[in-house]
Amino acid sequence: MSQALHTASTGINAGQQQINVIANNVANINTTAYKSANMTFETLYSRNLSYGSAATKDGGGTNPKQIGLGVKTAATTRVFTQGVAISTGRQLDIEIEGEGFLQVMKEDGSLAYTRDGCLQVDSLGQLCTNDGLLIQPSVSIPRDATEITITQDGNISVTLPGQTQQSIVGSLQLVKFQNPSGLLS
Repeated sequence: MSQALHTASTGINAGQQQINVIANNVANINTTAYKSANMTFETLYSRNLSYGSAATKDGGGTNPKQIGLGVKTAATTRVFTQGVAISTGRQLDIEIEGEGFLQVMKEDGSLAYTRDGCLQVDSLGQLCTNDGLLIQPSVSIPRDATEITITQDGNISVTLPGQTQQSIVGSLQLVKFQNPSGLLS
């Protein structure tokens, strides 16, 4: 009986962990660039009820019989599929297509990666995320720029007062790899 209770309790714990992952996904449904998570499970340990036997000249063998005695979380992984593009009407909001990430510098000077395309210009004219993290490599926007444009290929152009033609001041560079460490969103 105690083995049955232990097996059931591992199932309850694993089920609670899965509910926590689902709740986190639901709580972040409106978070820009949030990547949902999936959870997979595996057998905690198992007991052999009978061992298999090899085939003989007269017939096939038998498969072993096992019973699972509990469950545990095998992995919680992020889903990096393309999200739905939503027009915001802001000229500095971008959508990152494919597997790329923007590289940003955190407050402590370390690098991190994000797919959050809600960009802004800080008080020093630096292109940054809504959280104030600087886009890397750094891009400076002149304070008197009247128009800022980010093209499909990532070039950042500005129009200055008295000018009719835009000039390129930098470009966004996407880092491409799966499941980076330092992932922000």
